[in-house]
Amino acid sequence: MTEQGAGDQRAADAVTWVDDADPDSSWAPPSAPADPRPRPKRRVLGVGIPVLVVVLVFALVWALGGFDYRDDKITDVAVGKTFANGPYDFTFTQATVQRQKQYDDKVINKVLINGTVRNTWTEAVSPQERWFLAVNRHGTPVEATYSHILRKGDVPDGPSMITPGLPPVAYQIEFEFDKTMNPGKTITLGVGKLTYGNNSAFSSSDEETWDADSGDLYRIRIPLKVLPPKKDDY
Repeated sequence: MTEQGAGDQRAADAVTWVDDADPDSSWAPPSAPADPRPRPKRRVLGVGIPVLVVVLVFALVWALGGFDYRDDKITDVAVGKTFANGPYDFTFTQATVQRQKQYDDKVINKVLINGTVRNTWTEAVSPQERWFLAVNRHGTPVEATYSHILRKGDVPDGPSMITPGLPPVAYQIEFEFDKTMNPGKTITLGVGKLTYGNNSAFSSSDEETWDADSGDLYRIRIPLKVLPPKKDDY
């Protein structure tokens, strides 16, 4: 086919022909072409959302000066005094800080806060580590709980469920502060005030639990003992 012939053929192919006849009513409407791109799977974040929301609320209250200017959100508790919070009686008495190197050579200041906890409710329950925050000095970074354990004697046992009606058990909360931490004479512990109800971030959930989602806090300033740096274990 000559170049002129090929051009005529392309022009003919580009012509739109209009059919004046009425369309056949039995024809189905055209469907949209399938999208060849793979669609990402939707994920539902269950536990992660409430955890992040709670920690974020507490951290914002603290970091924005809330512990100095929002006294309506804060209840001060004397060190060593037992206070009721939801189904628990908490008592916090002492804290230590020790500089140490981790297995990846990262240097941290490990803070351990010691006290007791007792279950005053009718069912076995277990504290949640997300209820606690600590700050070294006002205006410095707020640290969320790194871990927490219940102890029976000198043996770690948890975190596990606390049986109601029994005497208080030893409770220890651990925080990891940056190597730049300059320990003061006290460490400030924030404990979220617990309420019972539907604390889920999803409106469809009807599960009721004890949780701290109001941003209200108990504040305890605990004497901080500085221990000698720990020798490298690695």
